[in-house]
Amino acid sequence: MIRLLYIDDNTGMLEIVKFCIEADPNIRVDTVHSSREGLEVLEMRVHDGVLVDLRMSGLDGLAVLEEVRAKYGDLPVALLGTAPESAIVIKALNAGADLFLNKGVGLVTELDDAVQRMVGLVEQRRTRREHEERRRELERWADNIAEMVLCTDLQLRITSVNQVTCRHLGCDKAELVGKPLASMVVVQDRVRTFLELDNFISGFRSAPVRFRMEAMEEGCAWMEAGVSHLVDDSGPAGLVLSLRKVAEQVRMEEQGQDQSRRMDMVLNMTRHEVDHKVQVAESYLELLRDNVTEKHRRRYLEKALKNVREISRQMHLLQEYQEVGAGEQRWTELGALMEKARGLVGPSQVDMQHDLQGLEVLADPLLESALTMFLEQEIGQSGTTRLDVMFQIGSRKLSLLIDDDAPGIKDERKASHFELDARSRQSQVLHLLREVLHTSDMSISERGLPSLGRRYEIMIPEGRFRFQEPAVSVSANYSNNAARPAS
Repeated sequence: MIRLLYIDDNTGMLEIVKFCIEADPNIRVDTVHSSREGLEVLEMRVHDGVLVDLRMSGLDGLAVLEEVRAKYGDLPVALLGTAPESAIVIKALNAGADLFLNKGVGLVTELDDAVQRMVGLVEQRRTRREHEERRRELERWADNIAEMVLCTDLQLRITSVNQVTCRHLGCDKAELVGKPLASMVVVQDRVRTFLELDNFISGFRSAPVRFRMEAMEEGCAWMEAGVSHLVDDSGPAGLVLSLRKVAEQVRMEEQGQDQSRRMDMVLNMTRHEVDHKVQVAESYLELLRDNVTEKHRRRYLEKALKNVREISRQMHLLQEYQEVGAGEQRWTELGALMEKARGLVGPSQVDMQHDLQGLEVLADPLLESALTMFLEQEIGQSGTTRLDVMFQIGSRKLSLLIDDDAPGIKDERKASHFELDARSRQSQVLHLLREVLHTSDMSISERGLPSLGRRYEIMIPEGRFRFQEPAVSVSANYSNNAARPAS
């Protein structure tokens, strides 16, 4: 049922208009004789629309229109007047009237069309109010849950957010409503995210959507959005996104993918290498079996044992790869690690010094093993007589520098220096060290000049290094008969 209020100081006109409009059984018309009375009636009873005469004693129709707009917002208002001048019509419409009816000849006919238009305006207003009430209900529901919730229209502009979202984003609702959702998604994720949301709107996707959100308390964070449709009477009107942080889950998934990738490479490499070593060892053992002379027996036995040891080392390396990223990270004291590496290597013709006493790094537990194998390998390089390990502190990072005088790496080979090669144990050790450092948010590169030797630089970010004691330079001469060259 639609209830209208008609205000006019002409009693005859009140009766005519009321009679004509109430021909529709779904419409009721209340009539009053003055503007003041009409405004009082509006306060006492809810009406769906107002018809008001333009010219009346006291407050005229334009004054009533102004009062209605001030108190009742978008309540439909039709003005009726006898003046046909377009200036009057324009003035009424500019003042906010929804319709203007000429009270002259043809009013009855014009009323039929006007009533239909008024009914349409009433239904539109009711729909808007229903949507607004639903939005408020949704906001009340969202404000009572612990998750972040935001709503968008079909153009993915934010229409509503709950208090939890405001708190995490550090702003209030007024700052967020009306903003494009794209402004809250990091640039690298926008295209993918909006393709997935568009597919959801089109009905081609139902899985949660992941993206990195800007302006979080921690800068930006991985979010997973459970998405559902926001529906009104005409169908889908937008989306409701229920957000939760999944940074740790993403990190673990990426770590698992990295480990799977590493294992695929290492298993392929190990199978090839072990098969080769087994074939060689079998060949030497067959030679021993076939009654070779005593002169060759010891040499063949040594070569067979060497291949068996290589198989053992290869299997140990495979185990190291399997455990990368699996253990809880811990603080490792690099000075002690350097001394341990020296003890494992034993005497050699390499002069070594370091200034790492008291320097600790937070890293994967395998760092000690991987760095020890790396140092052992560097010391054993042909042509190496000196190995210096030092550190430099920069802006929000520490650089660990490892210099030696072995033949340098050519510029064109630097990019592939740490790639895995099944035929090279050196590449296997370097690759393992790079992977261990990667799981600890560190990196390694080779930056030496080919003519001067090798320089490995390990970048350690702020928060992953500390000093237990003042750094003390320690010299360790690995040679029984060589002195440190003069500087």
